[in-house]
Amino acid sequence: MPQAQGPVELPFVGSILSLRENPPEFFAQLAAKYGDVARFSVFGREARLFSHPDLIHEVLIEQPKNFRKSRGLQLAKALLGDGLLTSEGDFHKRQRRLSSPAFARGRLMKYAEEIVRISERHVGAYPVGVQVDANQLMMRLTLAIVNKTLFDADVSAEADTVAEALEVILNNMDRILNPFTEILNMLPLPATLRLREAQAKLDKIVYGIISDRRKNPGDRGDLLSIYMSASDDESGQGMVRANNTSLSAQTQAHSGAMNDVQIRDECMTLFIAGHETTANALAWALYLLAKNSEWLAKARIELQEVTGGKSVTADDYPKLKLLQNIFAETLRLYPPAWTISREALVDTEIKGYEIKAGTTVVMSQWVMHRHPAYWANPTEFNPTRFAADQADSRPKFAYFPFGGGSRQCIGDQFASIEGVLVLAVFLQHFEPQLLTPKYVAEIHPMITLRPRGGMPLVLKPV
Repeated sequence: MPQAQGPVELPFVGSILSLRENPPEFFAQLAAKYGDVARFSVFGREARLFSHPDLIHEVLIEQPKNFRKSRGLQLAKALLGDGLLTSEGDFHKRQRRLSSPAFARGRLMKYAEEIVRISERHVGAYPVGVQVDANQLMMRLTLAIVNKTLFDADVSAEADTVAEALEVILNNMDRILNPFTEILNMLPLPATLRLREAQAKLDKIVYGIISDRRKNPGDRGDLLSIYMSASDDESGQGMVRANNTSLSAQTQAHSGAMNDVQIRDECMTLFIAGHETTANALAWALYLLAKNSEWLAKARIELQEVTGGKSVTADDYPKLKLLQNIFAETLRLYPPAWTISREALVDTEIKGYEIKAGTTVVMSQWVMHRHPAYWANPTEFNPTRFAADQADSRPKFAYFPFGGGSRQCIGDQFASIEGVLVLAVFLQHFEPQLLTPKYVAEIHPMITLRPRGGMPLVLKPV
């Protein structure tokens, strides 16, 4: 049986120093030096980096029951509760089944109309010819979109509160690598108190949305309507049990009920994941277009041909093939979810490698999306990689920006539609320009892959 190789590590702390300095680069170096399976450890916890599509396929598709979400997302339950991102097993399957109607094709097209309308309002108000932080602009835009399309709510008045709270939460996510996290979370330390305050602010907004809906119920074509009115086909019972905070999430999984706490957990997951990831992807897309003027020109030509010079509509999405490829190539180079981790529940054999129970398996989109074995000139921005005739030329898990298997992001189609339509509306108003021709944006790898220090651009009117 082959043995995974890895770097020489410090006693007890393992590879934590290299990992903290630049996690994506650390994983890329591991893959380059040690091959498809690399060994490392953090504070005594064994880990393996898988950098081959077949290995990733085994974990996510063939043997998912042998693994659970890794320690980081277990700890994230303190914020997200038992939402789709953190829940496990039968409970997760039930929640995903109940959520899926919100992402059916008919509803997606309705969302697309709202995406265009909200984008026009936001983009039309952007300042001209001055330096802006495109990342913050996209954060505010995608926040407005996720709250209108999924919760039929307007939280524009709380945009600053949400942004500040999210910043505190994301800046504290490095705690997941600390072996004393559970203890730190119980102590009244300044960072812990700031984290609790940020969570309380978000809770107030989300519970406010739920409370307003209870006062004015009905199907508004959004996810919240589905949570509050649908029935679980397998239990035959209604989902809603208003204000029943005595039932745990797992108890509700068997009763068919969903109280405000569980609705909050699902809403909080989408509230955070549903706009943070897409906003980052859009900021990176604008950066790449600003750096690659030939692709920017081609995108604008396509946009003119598709729209005939008229305003973008939801119906334009299927015709904007190049913009779809540009967004896909952005997700390759700068995947918002840049790594996936699983913890082995039992001793498991993966393609001849023994993975002991308790070992963390890391599968990095950053590594695979830039792996020279699967991508020619991997650091080059080249949207033709995603042309129709190239779709079957690479293994499935050489490219997986939305994960894979039963836990693949439920909003993957929503995110793609949103990304393309926002770019289309933006390019009808502006061309993004770099501050200087040689400006290079740096990555800030947190839970998502943000641009470090924001994304400074100048918006040139067209």
